[in-house]
Amino acid sequence: MVSAFGGILVMIGFMMIAGSANDCDGRCIENANTLSEMALLVFLGLTTTAIGGIMLYIDNNGER
Repeated sequence: MVSAFGGILVMIGFMMIAGSANDCDGRCIENANTLSEMALLVFLGLTTTAIGGIMLYIDNNGER
């Protein structure tokens, strides 16, 4: 169960990082995030990915 939840966290973190700019190829730049909003989303995405990775590591390398 921990492994599944960790994998979901990693996937959500990657999606947060990939979508952090929130623009559509420059055609709607007025709807894009500011630099501070983008930095916050990247930080939260990296944190989410790291927590999920730690959960995966602990679950796969624990005592058996």
